[in-house]
Amino acid sequence: MDDIKRLNGYWKHTYVNDSHQAFPPEDLGLNTITKFTDGKFVVTKPDGQCVLAGVYKIDSTASPSAIDWTDTTGEDAGKTFLAIYKLTPDEFMFIAADEGLARPSSFLPQSGHTLRKFIRLS
Repeated sequence: MDDIKRLNGYWKHTYVNDSHQAFPPEDLGLNTITKFTDGKFVVTKPDGQCVLAGVYKIDSTASPSAIDWTDTTGEDAGKTFLAIYKLTPDEFMFIAADEGLARPSSFLPQSGHTLRKFIRLS
C-alpha cells in the first residue's frame, strides 16, 4: 500500500514546534482532527468546525520521504509548503518549511520550520 492510502483516515494533532518553540495545545490548534483522503486534507476543531483545508502530494521514494502541502482555505490559501515526513500505522509527523524556503533535510526544528505530530484515530 502506498503512503497516500496509508495516510487516509482521521488523525489527532498532538504536538507542534515552530522554529524551536514548543507551544501549549490551546495556542496552535492542537487537539484538532485532520482527515486525510487521497491527497486532500480537512482540519476541524473538536466541535466539527472546519479551520483549514487543502491538498498534498507525497513522494515516498525520496529520502527522507517528501510531502508538499497546499492550503486551499485559510490565511495561507494558495501557498505551498515543502516538507518531509515519517509515517507509521499509528503515528504521523512532518516538518515543513515556511513558504519560499527549501525543503527541510532533517526533523530538527530550525528557523522557518514547523514540526507537527499526530496520532491515528481511525
